[in-house]
Amino acid sequence: MQFSARSSELYLEFAIPENTAHEHEYTLSGWPVRHSVSGPAQYHTLIAGDPTILDHAARLRLAKAISALLAEYLSDAACVLVCGLGNREVTADRLGYAVCSRLSLCGCLPNGRQLYSFLPGVTASTGIPTDRLVHMAAACIHADRILAVDALCARSAPRLNTVIQLSDTGIIPGSGTVPDTTQNPPPDLPEHDPYPPEISTRTMPCPVVTAGVPTVIRTTLPDGGSTRYLVTTGNTDRAVDCWGSLLSSAILRTMLA
Repeated sequence: MQFSARSSELYLEFAIPENTAHEHEYTLSGWPVRHSVSGPAQYHTLIAGDPTILDHAARLRLAKAISALLAEYLSDAACVLVCGLGNREVTADRLGYAVCSRLSLCGCLPNGRQLYSFLPGVTASTGIPTDRLVHMAAACIHADRILAVDALCARSAPRLNTVIQLSDTGIIPGSGTVPDTTQNPPPDLPEHDPYPPEISTRTMPCPVVTAGVPTVIRTTLPDGGSTRYLVTTGNTDRAVDCWGSLLSSAILRTMLA
């Protein structure tokens, strides 16, 4: 895969690269979807609104729509490893845990396909780089596809907790919390790349698909300082729990199809 996860803003800010060659919008089960292609990478962005205010029937339709999108990435995979990235102790960063903790139906499925879930934790807690743990787990079960689930950082406030994005570009664990040095780089910035290694088709033993929901946004304080902070909304706990239920349901629906 030539498209670098580092070059995409998917992980730092919710956006599609500017060099998008093809983009079109359509409706899926009543939900607007934007499909974008940038080089060898593709993105599907489903705009759902606030899922916490939907009734049971609407959530079912939404789960079916997400499942239909997942099928475009996982339909040919006999063995899928779902990796829940992020820190489960941080509300805005526990989407991966919210999904994997609900995937109780794992191992060999009735239709012969295999589904496994894995929570590698964060390097700050384990001391082991997340990408190494994911690589070992995928190699151990001979996965055909890795589905990495993680929280994203939005570019605009209306995107917070209201959209889900799928892509095949890979992801950089923890990059959403990397200090923003693009405007004022510190003079002592180390020469080596300070960003953690990526989880992508280039670095893993099989292709990688990512699924993410933007739960935080970068902002500056009213005093006009240059430091940017990560902030979120007051209902993030309920939103993350709801998205975890929706995405886990969609994954099972896709794998059992």
